Amino acid sequence: MNSNSGFFIGLGLVSLLGLAACQNQTSEPDPNQVTNPPVDPMPPTSTGGSTKSFDHDDILGNIGDVFSDGRQVLPADGQRMHVCGKITYATLGRVLTSRGIATGNTVADSAGLLYQTGANIMGVANYPARVAEADRNSTGGLTRLFDMFLAVSEELLPSATVDKLGSGTACPGVTLFDASNNCSADGFACLLGTPLSAVQLSECSNAVKRIASLTSNDMLRAKRMAVATIASSNFLCD
Repeated sequence: MNSNSGFFIGLGLVSLLGLAACQNQTSEPDPNQVTNPPVDPMPPTSTGGSTKSFDHDDILGNIGDVFSDGRQVLPADGQRMHVCGKITYATLGRVLTSRGIATGNTVADSAGLLYQTGANIMGVANYPARVAEADRNSTGGLTRLFDMFLAVSEELLPSATVDKLGSGTACPGVTLFDASNNCSADGFACLLGTPLSAVQLSECSNAVKRIASLTSNDMLRAKRMAVATIASSNFLCD
């Protein structure tokens, strides 16, 4: 009996000592122990609506009307993205050839040489690598196209009185400018493949006169700049 009593008394002392140790540990933390900093509560989430450009909260389950809640791009940008892509390399070559440009030209800085050496820059298809032709212009491709149309303007207008657009097969006999140095509706429609509006045609003629007035009446330079600017804005698209 005494042995049992001693056992229970010893067990009670051990329990009391263990409880005291736990209380001492919680009340006096180890200064060397690394603890995580307190975490601030998450801020309240916002709800989507017509004033939100993109709702990240529950986006998969609450897509909403993408045509009225502000997530779409501006209409003008959307139209250009859908209808205005990169002209294919082969099509560009046919356009240049039919307008009187020799795409096989090897003269330095000629439109033909820029075309020949610009295939990869303009995203031509890589058939061995199973890569299709790019459908959007790169920065390098846009730069090459602009340089090319500067060369095109020089080759179509070798002098202030010679206009070689009509030497191509697309529009025999047409010219880019008339005798009064005004932009020709037929000539620019042939070059671009689409007619200029009356306002655009008037601005084209006015631009030639303005550039000439700023360049000591250098009419050749003025005509070339007008052709390069209008052709670039048409074919570069992006």
